[in-house]
Amino acid sequence: MRRQRFIYEVPSIANRTAGQKQVHWRRVGQVWLDVLPLRGTSVFRPNPEESVVSYRVQLRFSPDIQVGGRFRRNQLALMIRAVEDIEMRHRRLNCLCEQILPTLGGYEDTLS
Repeated sequence: MRRQRFIYEVPSIANRTAGQKQVHWRRVGQVWLDVLPLRGTSVFRPNPEESVVSYRVQLRFSPDIQVGGRFRRNQLALMIRAVEDIEMRHRRLNCLCEQILPTLGGYEDTLS
C-alpha cells in the first residue's frame, strides 16, 4: 500500500424549492490514507446497473471520521460504509469504503 492524500468530506442536506432535497459535500480536512482494493462486483438495480469496488482504508485515528462521509481524491470518491478503531487504542482506523460507478449495461451485445 502506498500512502495517498485525500480530502475527507461529510454530507450536508439542503432543502430546495418544492420540497426537494440536495446533498452538498462539506470539506472537513485532508487525511493520509493507505488504500487497498478488495473486490469488484456488479449490482443490478432497476435503473442503471452499477459497478461497486470495495476498499480497505487505514488512517491515523480521528474522531471526525464517521460512516456516511467520504474520502475524495480528484474524481475518486470512496464512500465510508464501516469504521473500526483498531484495538480500541485511538491510534489507527480501519474503514470499509465503496466506490460506485455506472456501467454500460445493455451494450454488451454490440461489443462482440
